[in-house]
Amino acid sequence: MRKSIFFIPLIISFSLSFLLYDEIPSIKGSVNPFEIKKNFLYLSRFPTSNYFDQIGRKFAILGEENGDIEVWGFPVKILRNLEISFILPDRVEPEPGYKFLRRFEATPETKVITYSNQYFTVKEIIIVSRNLPGAILLLDSHCVKPVEVVINFIPSLQPMWPAGIGGQYCFWDESLNAYVISESSRKFNAIIGSPFAKRISSPPAHQFSDRPYQFKIQLPEMERKKYFIPIAIAGGKYPREDVKKIYQELLDSPYKFYEENLNYYRDLMDNTLKIHTPDPEINRAFSFAKLALDTLFIENPDLGSSLVAGFGKSGGSGRPGFGWFFGGDSFINSLSLLACGNFEPVKSSLEFFRKFQRKDGKISHEISQSAGIINWFGDYPFAFIHGDTTPYYILSSHEYVRRTGDISFLKESWESLKKAFNWCISTDEDGDGLMDNKKAGLGALEFGQMINIRTDLYLGSVWVKAIESFSKMAEIIGDHESRRISDELFKKALKNLKDKFWDEGKNFYIYAIGEKDERVDAITPWPSFPIAFDLFDGEKALKTAERISSSEISTPWGCRILSRKEKFYDPLNYNYGAVWPFITGFASLSLFKTYQDFPAFYLLKGLAKNHLEFSYSSCHEVFSGESFSPLDESVPHQGFSSNAFLLSLINGLLGISVDSLKNSLYFEPKIPSNWDFVNVENILMDKTRVSIFLKRGDDIISIKLRNTGKPFNFVLSIPLSFGAKVKGVESNGEGIPFNIRKLYGKEILEIRLYVKGETNLRIRLKEGVSFYSIERMPEPGDLDETLKITGIYWKGDIIEIKLEGIGGRNYSIGVKNAGRIKRIEGAKLEKERIIISFEGKEGIVSHFLRLHLILNL
Repeated sequence: MRKSIFFIPLIISFSLSFLLYDEIPSIKGSVNPFEIKKNFLYLSRFPTSNYFDQIGRKFAILGEENGDIEVWGFPVKILRNLEISFILPDRVEPEPGYKFLRRFEATPETKVITYSNQYFTVKEIIIVSRNLPGAILLLDSHCVKPVEVVINFIPSLQPMWPAGIGGQYCFWDESLNAYVISESSRKFNAIIGSPFAKRISSPPAHQFSDRPYQFKIQLPEMERKKYFIPIAIAGGKYPREDVKKIYQELLDSPYKFYEENLNYYRDLMDNTLKIHTPDPEINRAFSFAKLALDTLFIENPDLGSSLVAGFGKSGGSGRPGFGWFFGGDSFINSLSLLACGNFEPVKSSLEFFRKFQRKDGKISHEISQSAGIINWFGDYPFAFIHGDTTPYYILSSHEYVRRTGDISFLKESWESLKKAFNWCISTDEDGDGLMDNKKAGLGALEFGQMINIRTDLYLGSVWVKAIESFSKMAEIIGDHESRRISDELFKKALKNLKDKFWDEGKNFYIYAIGEKDERVDAITPWPSFPIAFDLFDGEKALKTAERISSSEISTPWGCRILSRKEKFYDPLNYNYGAVWPFITGFASLSLFKTYQDFPAFYLLKGLAKNHLEFSYSSCHEVFSGESFSPLDESVPHQGFSSNAFLLSLINGLLGISVDSLKNSLYFEPKIPSNWDFVNVENILMDKTRVSIFLKRGDDIISIKLRNTGKPFNFVLSIPLSFGAKVKGVESNGEGIPFNIRKLYGKEILEIRLYVKGETNLRIRLKEGVSFYSIERMPEPGDLDETLKITGIYWKGDIIEIKLEGIGGRNYSIGVKNAGRIKRIEGAKLEKERIIISFEGKEGIVSHFLRLHLILNL
């Protein structure tokens, strides 16, 4: 009886709600409301002028959080200055939407801008189709009085730089309830409208008006049935009838396009590399960087599919940031895409640029998205302007084959790779084995006083690494003559790279060799590249790393492209003093390679911070050399900036490397000593998927390995803390052999295993002394006033630390196992902190610490 009493009210309630819902007739063209789901990448903040984008494979919305957006249907800018305004009760003139901004919300699937005042709350939900050239804007409104929303935009129908067309026009189509934007040949077409739209503008049909085009929509009052009002935008280089069909499909099925995005990004996050650490900023920045790179893979109707370099609003121009195809950027970004297991964009991009390879073997530096409309390769000088793109093509191809085991791709590419290799050789005019900039093209810098040189270190390093890569591919494919030639060339080129660029007086690898064989001895972070590529090592690499860590190069938000002590230094100059995240990532990686983990992590954290401030999910191209602020010319969504963070994190901090051809996984974590765990999942290796779970407790390190696939070779290398002693290593409860080797003054525990199933490693040791950062990371607008640790060295029972800071200030370093410090010179030890006082005048001051350890406990 009690059960019946309990259920009857529920049944009645359901029936009444159904009847109330059903008695209100459905409204033609409306969209049934659906939930916009939040996930761990959800962001909510008050709208600013910060950039955001929502990008599909064929279509993009590029905008600002304040509601001003432009729309692209690749390769065409369809319209710009798309904004909404409101006609309030008892008023005639619309009020601009920015007056009512309340919230900007973002996830990978959609962006939502909320407008509100006493009369209304309106959410503008922005969804871009994954695979169609179109987008849908949904208005979710709640009004207590009659309110109209006005859609304002300026039509463009302008192909991407540097192409142009004429005869554009825009007219209202009553049958579509939309504006049609077209041109005389009707090859380019776009439509924007809504079933609820009423035209306001009455422009001339044969030309664009000088004023914004407008239509308005009456918003439903609150007593009516809840529904979304759709506004669809479709277009690009497609016939008008095709655009009409896409426009209607967008209106008919908005949820389908939202769901496609939801499923796609869930798959991207869940089935490529996953990383979880105790640092939430690094975790979030990692996912943002994965997202930022993936959205750069686009499809052009004339040219095909490849990665573009980056995106930003174009305003009145035809250049959406770097939204066209750059070979060098694609190949650089391929390194982290492969490390994340996102293989499709890499393979497609390599095939794309192979298709446009010059007859002599050179690979194109850049291809505009409008190259299918104009004579790009004949009438413009930009296609082959850079010299580093071709060796990057070789390097990236090898990394793809090594990472995926795709031998078929190598066979298909081999003739192209040989042509590229031979072209690179042809640029060496002085016979030293290195490419010469004058014949090859631009390398590290693109303008200014330091480009008239013979060879810069950056171009030389990329080429020498490419020679090594080519040799390994020749071995794989069985081309013995190519292998012999490349092996001999590698020895000569590497020796000259090391000898010619080392400056004994400066204890540093210099920037370039001049046309008259003179040394261009500027101090720059470019030596990071040969160190990160494992070409430079030993004491010279360590000395170079120390200089890169210093305040003349490093800031809390990244590395200046030129030392602040050089005469050409200008903190706002793109090539002569600004901070580049791209270079910072390789600098951080080079510091991890030389086991300078403290300054390496410092730069890594700066790269993470760059992803969390300013633009949603993406990282700016270039920052001021003096304050944590992007330059005005910076592209806000720059691919190689995100690549830099991922490389430093995956290959540097975590030390993860995969060789599918050797069925081997390498793991060399250099995690901060105050981290007690790190989890890495979905490491893809041929047909094997591996996960690593590391935990660190008091004198115990445990590592669990899981794999879904065939057995593999596992090589573990763990840098030990200063003075640590390993007592034993067990695999699934049984003791196994291990090795201790010394490198850069550090002791490295090395273990080699053949992993068949789930494996549990247990390392027993007596931990030594280690250090970690407790410095506050910068906020936007901050100056560089943080502590710099430029080197940590261990000699016997003494640890020496070189530091820089601001005179008259105190700084702190976290320390683990402080009880093993017998005495400290140059600082005070307070529990788990080392307190350093920088005496002297204002400005940067050098300092030196010496810690005496108790080794035998």
